[in-house]
Amino acid sequence: MDLKGREVNLGSLRDRPVLLVFGTTWCPYCKEEIPRIKEIHRQGREKKLEVLNIYINETESKVAEFAARYALPYPVLLDKDGKVAERYLVRGVPTLVLLDRQGKIVCYQCRNLEASLKGL
Repeated sequence: MDLKGREVNLGSLRDRPVLLVFGTTWCPYCKEEIPRIKEIHRQGREKKLEVLNIYINETESKVAEFAARYALPYPVLLDKDGKVAERYLVRGVPTLVLLDRQGKIVCYQCRNLEASLKGL
């Protein structure tokens, strides 16, 4: 669900590469990644890259305040019960998962995300 209560389905994003960014509001490394993710989002518009920032086990109010404070320009989603993170085997945050246009995982915890993005 996004912060407006709408369900987001990856199936509706077919034909677009998608970067899933799993994080939490309390994670210092997640905060450090924000400028990089914002830049990837800005540059990825040409390739129709969708960036989805997914907050795990967090309240809507806390995530909304965090998203506003950091002016996150991409969709912010809530994984209130951690089930989505479980499906993607998230063991720590931030976790980045890049999906190709068909929804297949291109890289998980991408060592060189920028190179993987160029290959899409």
